[in-house]
Amino acid sequence: MTRARDYVVFAPPAKGELKWLQVLDGETPGHVALPSGANNTIIVGEHSHSARVSPLAVDDALVAPVVRPTYVRLTRQSRVRPPLHRRPSGEADAGTYVVVEKVQLGPRLPFVGTPDMLSLGEAVHAIFAADRADRTGSARLSQAEGILTRWGVHQVQAQDVLDACDRLNGHLAGLWPSGRLHREAPIFARVGDQLVSGRIDLLAEHDAGFAVIDHKSFPGSRDTWEARAAGYGPQLGLYAEALQAATSRPCEHLYIHMPIVGALLRVSRKAGDAD
Repeated sequence: MTRARDYVVFAPPAKGELKWLQVLDGETPGHVALPSGANNTIIVGEHSHSARVSPLAVDDALVAPVVRPTYVRLTRQSRVRPPLHRRPSGEADAGTYVVVEKVQLGPRLPFVGTPDMLSLGEAVHAIFAADRADRTGSARLSQAEGILTRWGVHQVQAQDVLDACDRLNGHLAGLWPSGRLHREAPIFARVGDQLVSGRIDLLAEHDAGFAVIDHKSFPGSRDTWEARAAGYGPQLGLYAEALQAATSRPCEHLYIHMPIVGALLRVSRKAGDAD
């Protein structure tokens, strides 16, 4: 109100005063006096300001109420909608994938004692993610040993894990000599009406498209490999859908890599189960 550009409008009641103006009173009450009677002047302390008084009044005529239309919610058939977000790690569609190729990359990782398999799997996974073949051997070994130490895994040798890395890299280089490997590659895409987000352990980019390789620290016997790998098929399949949606390039090769047992298994959707 103190910074009005042109006018300040006071709206006192028909009877009485604006009581809140008394907050401006000092020792003497009535610091601000509004116009009264025919006097169109506002008194503020020792200063006077011209004012225009406009009395407002209403007559007693009855006004018919306005009848507004009533709106009601339309009844719609209930629909079950899929969740907005999909994460590949949560996919499960038993029996839709099979193993179509199995490659023995090398021997099992030798253990000394009985390691905690969860910690071992995390440590091996971290080594595969961080290792770079173009670094010196001592630098690679020092990094792998540091990872095993931080995870508290002492039952496996760092060099044995690095040898497994070299075997996998060599096999992939043979499949796609001019390909590029992207480790821990994030993926975010819209598939239909849903959003897919995740992180691919190892993404191979080659001339014909992409291949997804997922590391699984599975220590089971040979006769259980295929069933375990096929169970991860829906996860890899969703990665492939997201890649194609995001890049418009195909992803036809899906692999489960089991570094603990030295195996690489390619999975594919069963014939007749394609969307």
